[in-house]
Amino acid sequence: MAGMSADRAKLLGELLTEVVEQHGCRIPDEAWGPYHKLVKQPYAELCMVRSLAHGEPEILLTHRKDEYWAGWHIPGSMWRVKSKGFQEACEAVSRQELDGAAVRFVTELYTYPWSDHPYGNPISHVCIAVGEVPEKEDQKYFSKLTLPLREIVVNHHHDFAWDVLSFLETDRWKSLMR
Repeated sequence: MAGMSADRAKLLGELLTEVVEQHGCRIPDEAWGPYHKLVKQPYAELCMVRSLAHGEPEILLTHRKDEYWAGWHIPGSMWRVKSKGFQEACEAVSRQELDGAAVRFVTELYTYPWSDHPYGNPISHVCIAVGEVPEKEDQKYFSKLTLPLREIVVNHHHDFAWDVLSFLETDRWKSLMR
């Protein structure tokens, strides 16, 4: 590696071997930040949708306030589970962010590799799902007309939400829901 001495490269190799052999491939919390910047990580963006008989299609956003974000976003998480597929990844996000509400994965709209994430190197899998997720003060459904554009804090989530809502108007979506 350019700029890294042979001794440091050897040490890095030893530490990575230790992670595999002694920690079951789980990166220790203290090393998570640098690791996350180095290695592309899959993220499941759980786009819970509903289409009410009386109105426009809607997408669920949750309000987040932590050291990284403060505002509305699409529920999502790094794909940490040894998953068999999208359904299991969506269920894991639901357990973490939606009180374990029952969700059913319908389709992946697309993947998006971030080049400007503030602390990591994610590849978002924009997953569309349906289920009975109740609204709360920090968990609401929005249509294109009510989407809080200026309050969506994760920069690409605005685009994800808009693209999902647009997809819900297509014949392809209607055929998936038959």
